[in-house]
Amino acid sequence: MVIVFYDGQCLFCESWVKTVIRNTHKDIRFAPLQKLPSVWSEKLLTSKVPSMVVIDVEKGSYLFNARASIHIMKSCQSFVRLIGLVADRIPYGLVNLVYKFIGQNRHRIFGKKSECVMPTFVERAVFAFSDDEVARMLSMADINLEELNNEIEKGMGY
Repeated sequence: MVIVFYDGQCLFCESWVKTVIRNTHKDIRFAPLQKLPSVWSEKLLTSKVPSMVVIDVEKGSYLFNARASIHIMKSCQSFVRLIGLVADRIPYGLVNLVYKFIGQNRHRIFGKKSECVMPTFVERAVFAFSDDEVARMLSMADINLEELNNEIEKGMGY
């Protein structure tokens, strides 16, 4: 299973999540960053390039931002996979530069909602919105919170 934490107030991020849902059959779960325990979400939502964290439960690893997005897109089908494969071939510094620009300006460019939108009935199966659901997902991932927070503070993955 892969867990994707994303900015639930960002209109672009919401569209990206819905696109991934329509184009994948992988075991991917989504939760807005706003539902993370505050020790995580405060750092992610106030970092230089707040965006997303992908946790690969089987591997016990995590990815941030551009690497996270590319990882998920490559697991999709159709044009989404193609975009991920192409982005993976572009030098990471360039991809990350574009990603940083979009990340830093996403609310200004695409808009921002005051709260996360609830998923449709069909989408509900792949979302976690309650504290219990998020806690259950996090307990499945063997991630060292202190190590992850240190990576966030250092800006790794940006």
